[in-house]
Amino acid sequence: MQLQSALKDLWFFSSLDVDELEKLSRICEWKTFIKNEKIFDQNDTGDSLFILVEGRVVIERRLRGYKPAIPKQLVTVKKGQPFGEMAFIENRERSATARAKGHVKVICIYANKFFNLIEKEPVLGLKMMTLLARVLGRRLRRTNDQWLSTMTQASWLLHMEYQE
Repeated sequence: MQLQSALKDLWFFSSLDVDELEKLSRICEWKTFIKNEKIFDQNDTGDSLFILVEGRVVIERRLRGYKPAIPKQLVTVKKGQPFGEMAFIENRERSATARAKGHVKVICIYANKFFNLIEKEPVLGLKMMTLLARVLGRRLRRTNDQWLSTMTQASWLLHMEYQE
């Protein structure tokens, strides 16, 4: 499968036109991983962004204070979804580990190539950063909902203890 064709078929890139997809495809690379292989590890340098094309990827984070550290599954990545975007944008280390669940095929975009491209193509850069902002916004909203649900449950349990 050609990279440009693969990009066009993924919802994440749906707002890009044919010319933009062609330019972006020049800096993308295919990568494949086998079952349980780490795509990246927590605390690795975040020099790339991944978009899932095939398979499933689990994002997990090691819990502090446990020896050995226990990984906690945060989310399962679905086809077309980007992952590794936080470290990619912030130029920081990874906050979690990404692990392949079965055979996985991803598109990889390295930060240095990406930022060189968007310097030359600012409209493409704006579109890509808008897409990433939308993904981050959705994920933050979901995290807020999960946190609120947890706090409401904890508050209810505490309230029940004082009722007895």
